[in-house]
Formats: sequence, C-alpha cells, structure tokens
Amino acid sequence: VVPLVQGQFTSLNNYSHKKFYIYDPLDITNEKNSLWGFPQCATFDSFAENAGFGHELDPDGGLHDSWHHSLFSSLFGRLRFSSRRTFHPSEAELFFIPYDTSLLERFTTFNETNRTCNDRSLRLCPSFNSDITSFLRLQPTFHKHSGIDHVVLGSMTSPFDTCARLLSKVCPDCLGTGYFTNPPLKEITRSTAAIWQLKTSGFVSLPFPSVFHWHEELRESPPWTTNPPRPRPLLSSFVGSQSMMFQPHSKVRKVIVHACQGVRNVSLCTFLQPTWVKHTPNLKVMRSQLINIDRNDDFIRDMMHTYKQSVFCFVPPGDEIPRRGLFDVLLAGCIPVMVHPLMLHAQYPFHLGEERAKAVSVFVPMRLLDSFSSKFKIISFLKNIPTSIIREKQRQIELLAPSLQYSRPPLHLLKEPWPQKREQVGPQWDPPFRDAVDVALDGMFSRAEKLIRGEAVALPEFPDRTAAAWMRMYNTTLK
Repeated sequence: VVPLVQGQFTSLNNYSHKKFYIYDPLDITNEKNSLWGFPQCATFDSFAENAGFGHELDPDGGLHDSWHHSLFSSLFGRLRFSSRRTFHPSEAELFFIPYDTSLLERFTTFNETNRTCNDRSLRLCPSFNSDITSFLRLQPTFHKHSGIDHVVLGSMTSPFDTCARLLSKVCPDCLGTGYFTNPPLKEITRSTAAIWQLKTSGFVSLPFPSVFHWHEELRESPPWTTNPPRPRPLLSSFVGSQSMMFQPHSKVRKVIVHACQGVRNVSLCTFLQPTWVKHTPNLKVMRSQLINIDRNDDFIRDMMHTYKQSVFCFVPPGDEIPRRGLFDVLLAGCIPVMVHPLMLHAQYPFHLGEERAKAVSVFVPMRLLDSFSSKFKIISFLKNIPTSIIREKQRQIELLAPSLQYSRPPLHLLKEPWPQKREQVGPQWDPPFRDAVDVALDGMFSRAEKLIRGEAVALPEFPDRTAAAWMRMYNTTLK
C-alpha cells in the first residue's frame, strides 16, 4: 500500500499565515436570497437548515441532512469564521466571490414581499454577468493579478452549465470550485487529459459534502477512527439505486446487486436501497438483504450505520461518475471499491490524487462487472484480500478522513447576520485539525502563488492505461 504523500497542489510551504478576503455579496448584487446559505425555494427545506449545512439528524454523532449543493454552504460557513480571514483587502492574498452559480441556475427565488417562489430561469445568468463585471471592474485587488488570486465559490463545476460559461467570460483567470469536474469523453485517453488541464482559468473539484460534519459538541468518536477497533461484521455493502440515467452505470449497479444477492451469508454482502426507488422488476430482491427505510432521515442514519459496519463499500458511478457516497464511505472508515478511475484519480487534486486513491481504495474495472454471468466473482475477490492489507488501508483512511469533511462552526455563530462590521474582526472559529476547507485554502494559495510567478498549474495527466493495467496498478499488493 502506498503511504500518504503530498497532493498534486500541496506544497511543503506553510500557508497558514496567509490571509483571504471575502467580498460582500451585497456589494455585488442586491438579489439577497440566493447568495449564501440555501435557497428558500429549494426542493427540500431540511437542506437549508443550519446555514445550509442541513438539518441535524444526530447531534451526538455529527449527522446532517447535507446534499451535493451543500458544498457552497459548507465552504462559506467555514470561511466566514476562519482565523485566516481578514476584513482588510490590503492584507489578503486570496479573494473569494461568494456566488453559487449552480444554485442560481437550478432553483427558484423567494420573494420576501409576497412570500412566494418566483421562477428562476437562466435569464438571471446575464444579470449575474453584468453585476459581477461591474463590481470587479472597480476593485483594485482584482486588477492587481488579473483575477488569478480570485475564487468563485460554487457547488457544481460542469463546463456545460450556462452560468459557468458566462463566468468564464467575466473572470477567465479566476478559479471556480465545485463537487466534480465532468469529462466530456467516455474513455480515458491522453486527449481527455488535455481537456482536464487546469491552467490559468477553470475549475477545481472539492470533496462532496458528506452527511457527517465534525463539530465541538460531538459525544461520539468520529466514524473513521480505528482505535479502539470498530467491529465490522459485514464484509461488503452497497447502498443506492439500481437505475441511473446512464445505462452502463445502471448495468454495473445491477450486477453488483446480483452478486450481493447471490451469496447465502448476508454478512458477506448487504444491499441497502432507498424506499423511494422502485424495485427493478427483473431482479428478485431477497428480503434478508434489502433494508427499506420509511423516512429520509432514517435512511441516512441506516446508510451510515451500514457503512460503519462494513469492511468494503461498493461505490459505482451514479448519474455522473463521481459520487457523494464516496465521501460518506470514507468518513465511515469503509474501504471504497471503485469501478472507474475518474472517481478519484483526476478529481479533488487538493485533497487526494492518484497515490492517495491507491492507498485507501480497491479498484475493479467496470468491464469485469458488465454481465450477470461474468466469471469474475467480486465477493470472492474481496473475501480473499489479506487482513494485513485491510488494516493498512483502514489506517490510511483514518489519516486522510478528517481532511475530507467540512467541520461545522457552532450554531450560534452560523446564526450571525451578514454582513459583519467591515472595520473590526468578527468572531473566529477553527476546528482543532485540518479539515477540507484548510486543505482547499492551502491548494488555492499555492495555485495563485505559482501562477503569479508564471509557473504552469495542471491537473495530473491521465496515464494511457488499459482497464487490466489499472487493476494491476491499484491492487498489486492484493495477490
């Protein structure tokens, strides 16, 4: 197993002394309801609670009803109170524009006057374009380095989003954040690598916000801890739906469920499916291996309980290749079984990278799981992995997990109104360890520093490997 190493963008330089500045959203635009937190007209109100960290499901255990678009809230909520924040632009070497374009594109606005929800169409993107262009044009801090040291906070980084394309015209040298970057090609080739390069403009993916957020009032040990050892009576588990928008992803999910249901001993594989997902008609679901939950809150609790009980957790692609469930799995201390290298290798360059992905996961190429009659027996494969390898991967996960989650500031701080007084330091709060925000900050400071010096910055290049080569590379120590 490869030990944890410095990430692609991480430097041995210490950036903790460097300061960042957050532009006041109300200086950019007066559309107050969509700037931070979570839109009041979003589909699920529980996501908007606690300044967008989500409804608190288990205060003692740190579980929240977070979802994909909670990334913006998780970042903004931490940055507001970070000791690395300055209220004086002249002291800053990094600047945040707090405007979540992905939520702007997808949800409706809340009208404070008549307490109704108005349709939010893509017409607001040109408005955003105009507002932010006018604002940045007046900022000396923006012109100093042409926006290289500016970051637009967001949740989604799909290059095909209308708002994202507009953003590239407004601030071409800014860095955009989101929970994944979406490759336009299906195969891993060197031409794909060129599309993924992160030069002086573009996006960087940050970890999906897990349902777990560390906070000061936890009474239970974080779920990734191995001391004392946590009993894991389940060899493997799969949590999720069998039907996705992309047919090959549905196929591999159904094959995993089929393999899971094909073992007599439920401790070898457990399948957990949300009740709002209809059972696939051509698959017989064994009641002993299917857990149905009536409420979303209960499902989240049982999902994390299943992960914490499992040694290995299947993480097949969903509607997109990357999955939020990957981070629920890692934070639960479970070893993810990946079936696509894009899930970790070229994602999250500040936090992971290829070496770390190899250290904490098991890789099985999708082509081995494309048929119900495949000769490759995935459960037997996992069963034969030596205990020493399992223990080492769990140890590596324990080292890495704190930096993959977004710590939640105390609730009384999250209720602080914005804006704070500009000429005095507001309340400060930092977790007692480096979390995902600290790692992201270091990566952003490092990126800006290198680009200002004229150095190239790019995502790791994809090796031109076959599926078999990928499996050998990831699992060389499993034979």
